[in-house]
Amino acid sequence: LMQAPVLKQWYGKPTWLWVFLPWVPLFWLARLVRRWLLTKQAPRLPVPVVIIGNITVGGTGKTPLIMALANALMARTLKVGVVTRGYGGNFNGTYLRVDNSTDPTLCGDEPALLAQTLSCPICVGRDRVAAAQELVRAGCQVILSDDGLQHYRLARDLELIVLDASRGLGNGWCLPIGPLREGAGRLKEADWVLVNGGSGANSFSLAPRRWRDLATNQAFAFQPWPWGEQTQVCALAGIGNPERFFRSLEDWGLTVTRRALPDHHRFNPMDFAFAEGQPLLITAKDAVKCRMLAPPNTWVLDVEAQLPAAFVEDFCTRVQTLCRSPQEHRP
Repeated sequence: LMQAPVLKQWYGKPTWLWVFLPWVPLFWLARLVRRWLLTKQAPRLPVPVVIIGNITVGGTGKTPLIMALANALMARTLKVGVVTRGYGGNFNGTYLRVDNSTDPTLCGDEPALLAQTLSCPICVGRDRVAAAQELVRAGCQVILSDDGLQHYRLARDLELIVLDASRGLGNGWCLPIGPLREGAGRLKEADWVLVNGGSGANSFSLAPRRWRDLATNQAFAFQPWPWGEQTQVCALAGIGNPERFFRSLEDWGLTVTRRALPDHHRFNPMDFAFAEGQPLLITAKDAVKCRMLAPPNTWVLDVEAQLPAAFVEDFCTRVQTLCRSPQEHRP
């Protein structure tokens, strides 16, 4: 379903997808029953759990956001742990602790990137409750869940939903006609809704931080371009919303030959053949998987989430308050 024709329908006007209209009530009922059953039996952890997720299929910029939030909490001396599913990894056990040497093919690209960037425990697993419990045993005082908004077996204290400004809610329909995992009314239940690339008070942006030479990991300033004055470049992205990456490059004055691949794509040497000696630009999420495969003159763009100061203060204050509250007194 994640092929380009379906995405075009999900984030445009559906035509042939109307054939799935009879399935929509079934999907709605299944989601409702599943949520009720899982929420009813979800065990409460002894530390606060914060979900950072979305209600749409596709990337919204959650990973850089989680990095920024984890760092903000750690700056306030809280011990943070991050739990995630580990999509794209082939680990099949209950949970796996991830560090900066863990093979991305085992844990997935996003956990590998988080472990290489953050100085806090990371744990992946299909059973996110078990993974979160492992982080509690490791001494974490607060758990951030990368995605998992619909993983209702994991009881949560706070929810943050992330939207992409350019995609919004797509055509407004739930799966399978549209990209919504849950109805738009779900936004009202969250503690915060942040919009990546928006212009309002509840918006944030992903700002370029630096370039890295993939082969050597040497860091360079964002500008001037570390590969020289050439503005004709190639760009490859196997992320949830590759168009956002490509548009950013073009907004900075680069002429881009694009190649979009599926999210969590497993790279092979042929994926890079289109570059033909030109500078090849990739995302940090893809870089953790293709250092040994990409050609010379490949550059990694590191970004950072720039968040509204008022939101960061509110977020950290509420988490700190929950950390000080006994489990039975948490709302």
